[in-house]
Amino acid sequence: MIKLKKDIAYQELLDKLAGLNSLKKKENEATTRLRAIDTLLFDILKWDKSEIEAEKYCRQEGYADYVFHINNNLTLVLEAKKAGTSFILPDKAFTERPYVFGLFSKECPEAYKALQQVIGYAASLGARYVAISNGHQWIFTIPYVPNQPLEKRLVYIFESFEALLERFSLFCDCFSREGLHLNLGKKYLLDTLQQPAPAKLSSKVSGYPVASVRNVYQNEITYILLDDSLHEIYSGRNDINSRLDRTEKFISYLDTCSKHIQNPELESCWSEIRNKANGNITKIREALSR
Repeated sequence: MIKLKKDIAYQELLDKLAGLNSLKKKENEATTRLRAIDTLLFDILKWDKSEIEAEKYCRQEGYADYVFHINNNLTLVLEAKKAGTSFILPDKAFTERPYVFGLFSKECPEAYKALQQVIGYAASLGARYVAISNGHQWIFTIPYVPNQPLEKRLVYIFESFEALLERFSLFCDCFSREGLHLNLGKKYLLDTLQQPAPAKLSSKVSGYPVASVRNVYQNEITYILLDDSLHEIYSGRNDINSRLDRTEKFISYLDTCSKHIQNPELESCWSEIRNKANGNITKIREALSR
């Protein structure tokens, strides 16, 4: 086993770039594998051929093109397609971050079909990672995320040989023996894209939010409601004599509270409450006199 040195591998990719770019889209899958995929795996990434199985039988799923083993543990399944199979629209530009597969799967059904195929192989074999390649385009991801459809799967995308050069370190993390052994490519693939929090219902109210305005009655009402007298007035028996006694005490309580009221409007409301309480006393006394 040859240890990969990224700087040397990068220079080797530069040296072979012209030959890789000569790969024509009309080439069949076998030629694509021989001239591009095998070159990247064995000449650039230094995979030992004894650690890769070709055309691995996967029961009812068919035959997997490349199956990678590290220390006898099945790690990656790579599905190869002919060079003319397009996985990514040519005008799409990508960076190092992972992308949601649904971004281009509807526009490129070949990519969706190929990824479904290789995920089936991985499920049959028990592989940790899957990838698809047409030689010049590479897509890497994990085969299963709980409760997540394929359209929402995060994938790393290398859309051209030039993209491999630009993001060569990430390409090594995903496809080299060392990167797979250390699970370097998995770091961000399990992240879920955070959707913005839904808008508060109050945001639909016209003119909301507004600056808070302090209630002019707040201090006076707070002083009154924190008084324990109300609890003392309304605790105890509930017969008619007790109600009369409570109402009289309540009126006395209102009179005491009114001394702390400075606002004329609140004072007027307080007087109205007192008048209603007096009316209740009259009714209670009439009931007692019958």
